Amino acid sequence: MSNMKCPFCQQEFREIYFNGVGVGYICPNPNCKPTEHFKGNKELWQELIRTRKALDIAVDALKRIAGTNKECDIGWKMIEMKNNAHDTLNQIKTALEQKDVK
Repeated sequence: MSNMKCPFCQQEFREIYFNGVGVGYICPNPNCKPTEHFKGNKELWQELIRTRKALDIAVDALKRIAGTNKECDIGWKMIEMKNNAHDTLNQIKTALEQKDVK
């Protein structure tokens, strides 16, 4: 689980043990409120990190679309929006397919 970091505070996860056996991971940051009572196995954290990355990509794309110059020609605006949407979908697909979280 090398280099897996909390998607909220970017601290490296700490493994938790029960009777000497690793049973999951937690964020060691006491100030990380989103994970305060949250523990999970490697797969859960990886999926959360991948989903968070995909959401961040989508939000950035929506901000770009929302910030598009309203004065520009509607045809060019539609082409730009279509290109942004296509690129964003590819980025989300890549983020969700990643198996190694960095």
